[in-house]
Amino acid sequence: QRFDQRRITPKLHHARQMLGDDEFNRIRLEGETLSMAEIGKLLDAGSSSRRTLPRPTSTRSKRSQTTIDVLTRREREVVQQISLGRTNRQIATNLGMAERTVDSHIANIRQKLQLPSRARLAVWAVANGLSSAE
Repeated sequence: QRFDQRRITPKLHHARQMLGDDEFNRIRLEGETLSMAEIGKLLDAGSSSRRTLPRPTSTRSKRSQTTIDVLTRREREVVQQISLGRTNRQIATNLGMAERTVDSHIANIRQKLQLPSRARLAVWAVANGLSSAE
């Protein structure tokens, strides 16, 4: 498959808006350290029927794949709201749940995906098609 700049540019723009320039640039620079083999694995994983992204680990060679299938429907809804820049209070209101429940969902999601921050969770959502403009 050929790289299509027109398809990726809006997603990158959205990610930059969500994360802010500093965090976006930090993550972009981290991505630039990937080897061609690692990039190839990511591309192969993205073209499969199950969208995947590697879990962050301290040793790249030990990376394993995480799919959106590990998340419940409700957790996916929470991730989508996070990718749209919603606060926990806004998510709770939008999804009709207690703010404390949102906190629990986010903790569970971050543990399942082994993501260190809410910002990384937003990036993961965009990369895995869980972000959509409302």
